[in-house]
Amino acid sequence: MPADKTSKSGRCLKPSSWKRGQALFYSDEKEEEQRLAKKKKMDALAARVEAEQEDKDDRATRLLREKSSSVSTPINTDEEIGPRAPTHCVNNDEDPEDDEDEEQEDEEQEDEDEEEEDEDETPTRHRQVPNSDAEGDVFSSSKHQNPLALDRRAPRNTVNSHPNRPKASDYAGQVRLSLIAANHRFRCLVATQDPFPKPDDAIGLGDIAFEDVTGGLEAMDAQLKVITKGTCQMRSKLKRTIRLILPAHFSFTETKSPLYNRKLYKSLIEGDAYIHEIPEEKAGKFLHTLGFEAFKSMWFENGEDDGMHYADIFGPCLSPKCIALIYTMIRTALDEWATGIRVGVKFVTGPYRTIYKKLLKEIRDIETSGPDGKAIIQAIGEEFWTNASSLPSAKYIRNRAPETSLSEAEISGAIQYAQARAARLKAQQAENDDADAENADYN
Repeated sequence: MPADKTSKSGRCLKPSSWKRGQALFYSDEKEEEQRLAKKKKMDALAARVEAEQEDKDDRATRLLREKSSSVSTPINTDEEIGPRAPTHCVNNDEDPEDDEDEEQEDEEQEDEDEEEEDEDETPTRHRQVPNSDAEGDVFSSSKHQNPLALDRRAPRNTVNSHPNRPKASDYAGQVRLSLIAANHRFRCLVATQDPFPKPDDAIGLGDIAFEDVTGGLEAMDAQLKVITKGTCQMRSKLKRTIRLILPAHFSFTETKSPLYNRKLYKSLIEGDAYIHEIPEEKAGKFLHTLGFEAFKSMWFENGEDDGMHYADIFGPCLSPKCIALIYTMIRTALDEWATGIRVGVKFVTGPYRTIYKKLLKEIRDIETSGPDGKAIIQAIGEEFWTNASSLPSAKYIRNRAPETSLSEAEISGAIQYAQARAARLKAQQAENDDADAENADYN
């Protein structure tokens, strides 16, 4: 019988305990060997990748030198390549607002990528596009010459390197600012007039938005691509807004069982219960509080939201198309809970366009049923607007005085007062000059 082993504390260990301890020791030693071997393999792999990258860099440098040496005459970059990059692309002391615009455009591009469009991604007008390299680009169907078209696009690889994803930041100066403003106005027009536009309809709304912000100029096809991206950007932002506030209205939560969430989801989509003020009783169509809160959060939450700048598009009564859009996007957010656990779902235009048309038809049916139905839809639209304009950030919308023209008497009075004031200041300046001259003679 083997002798018992003794522990450090002096206590006697049984053979079985000693064997278990020995097994654990060898197990730890084996794991350490495996870890070291794995580390060695990873170091070797990293070294090989680094060597391959250095080799690629060397080859690229060598090819560049060979290409440079083969050129016998210098290249006039201004003629061959185009104009220099705008200052906002290379200046280190640029306005911080430019960085914010670029970050916003990147976020909007992510929103655009979330959608899967059935129609053509970038509609274009069916007409000949003027040559951008010609001196003084002119709009073919406009009475005005567009000065914005004379500013050529910034070179590629400065801000936006993807040729099929035009951005406002591809342009410089006033063109860029006008495109950003037109894009935001276009979103409001789409939301209230045609949330699921066909390509030609999107072009028409894009033209209207651009003319509104530029004072009557017509957008080029390349500029329309930037403006009309606002369709999917608007829908994606609305969906994201609703996604954040939906659980509180319908009691969805990650802490409850998936079975509970699935049953809740099915009860809400059955008979479109989610659009009613009281879903359980299906009472109060298009009056659920989530719809009103979504409208406020999307367009009137703070002073930078589109509704604050383009309130004339939304008020004083929200259009039935925008109401149907809001409840359609609520349905898209609900569908993320179909499995009982919230899972992001890509927005596919086709199915949700069908839901939108169904909801819009219900609104139209109520509206055309008679005077009472028309009054009800009118009241719902006004309630959307009233709730949104009741926010502190939208207070100026309610208190804004109507725009009026000055009368001839007011204009004449303003001119006479200004002339008298100027004469008085001139006389006072003359007295001061005389006093300064006397002081100079005295000294």
